[in-house]
Amino acid sequence: MSDARAGQDRVASFLNSAAVKLMYEPVALVASVIGGMLASALFGRIWRALAGKRNVPQAMDQATTWAAILPAAALHGVIFGVVKALVDRASAKEFQRLTGLWPGKEMPAEAATH
Repeated sequence: MSDARAGQDRVASFLNSAAVKLMYEPVALVASVIGGMLASALFGRIWRALAGKRNVPQAMDQATTWAAILPAAALHGVIFGVVKALVDRASAKEFQRLTGLWPGKEMPAEAATH
């Protein structure tokens, strides 16, 4: 009887997790779009301040050198990565605050008590 109950608990846990992830999808989509717009604006401002140039070097511009493209690409990646992490974490925390459910991977119960 214990094995049947454990199996039911696993199925219920899986369905609950799937439902939470499905509920979170629209939140994640909106947060992603807003984060992308924020990161683009931030990158543009930082690039103009650091390089003193209005236009960002484009990889597909034949006249642009590797020396110009790579620093811009690296800065772009760092800014987008940091903004994405901030937006993902903030939207997950807000979702949890509103629903009481964490939309991502939960910490194991034994880790929560320490």
